[in-house]
Amino acid sequence: MRVNTIVETSRGLQPIDLNDRMFQRRVIYFSEEVTRESCRELNMQLMMLETEHPGQRIVLYIDSPGGSVDSGLAVYDTIRLISSPVTTVVMGMAASMGSLIFLAGENRIMLPNSRLLIHDPYIPSGTSGKPLLLQEELEKLMKMREKTAKIIAERTGQTLEWVYERTKSDYVMDACEALSCGAATAIGSYVPHTPGCLLLPDEAE
Repeated sequence: MRVNTIVETSRGLQPIDLNDRMFQRRVIYFSEEVTRESCRELNMQLMMLETEHPGQRIVLYIDSPGGSVDSGLAVYDTIRLISSPVTTVVMGMAASMGSLIFLAGENRIMLPNSRLLIHDPYIPSGTSGKPLLLQEELEKLMKMREKTAKIIAERTGQTLEWVYERTKSDYVMDACEALSCGAATAIGSYVPHTPGCLLLPDEAE
C-alpha cells in the first residue's frame, strides 16, 4: 500500500511517497499476507538494494499474518543468500510464514509489544477427499513440516523436539519470550537516538 504525504522543499510543497523515501534509506515495510505476488515484490526490493549497494545493511519491518509456505521460503532464501545483512523487525505480529521471514534476519528485533506466532503447516484448503490423493498431500505436508521445523531449530538454537512440541498448535511468543528462546536477538525501541532505535538502517547494528 502506497502512503503519501506533503513535505516542504526548495520548490515549495511537494507530495512524496513514504515507501519510496524509506526504500532509499534501505528500509522495507512488509505488512502483507505472504502470497506469490507480495513475496515477488519483496524479493525484487531486496535484490534491488543488494544490486545497488551490496553488503550494506537492509532493515525489514514485518507485520504479517503469514500465508504461502513456498512463497515465504523464497523470501527466506533470498535474505539468507544476499551479501547485504538484513535486520528483521517485528512490529505488531509476525505469524506463520511471517515468523520464518523474520527468522531469516541476521539481527532479529522484536518491538516491545510485538508478538511472534509459529505452528505446523496447515492442510491446503480444497484438498481432495480421495484417500490416495489425501495421503500424497499429507506426505508433502509432513516433508514441509520437517523443513520449516529445521529452519526454526537452526535459527533459534533449539532442538527439533522443542520445535515440534510447540508447533503442533499455535504458539505465540511476546518479545521477552522470543528473546529468551533465541528467536529474537534483541528487543528494540522507537525512541530516537537511544540504543536499540531502528528508525534508520545505520542505527540497527
